[in-house]
Amino acid sequence: MKINNDGTLKKAANVSDEAEWYRLLRLVEAAACRSASELTSGCIDIYPARWGSSNEHKACDYCPYAALCRFDVTAEDGNSWNYLGNLSIDDLFPDTVIVKDGGQDGVD
Repeated sequence: MKINNDGTLKKAANVSDEAEWYRLLRLVEAAACRSASELTSGCIDIYPARWGSSNEHKACDYCPYAALCRFDVTAEDGNSWNYLGNLSIDDLFPDTVIVKDGGQDGVD
């Protein structure tokens, strides 16, 4: 993080403001609600994410349920990765999601 001598952030500092954090929170809440709804309706598809410039990161590396899901790309049942690529902040905050006071973001 780059800080000026007076303690303020430099324009080149790669930080998010409060509005961006609120938008991210709303997106995560919506994703959690969708996932919960899918799980309670019986949808437990195995589709773990891979990301990074060369897809070097795997969700399975952080998942405590790896022994239960039995994800295997060589399996005949069609297991496959959800390749996310190298996400940017613009990918997380698409123009179609506009957050205003009162939840007018299309998520509710």
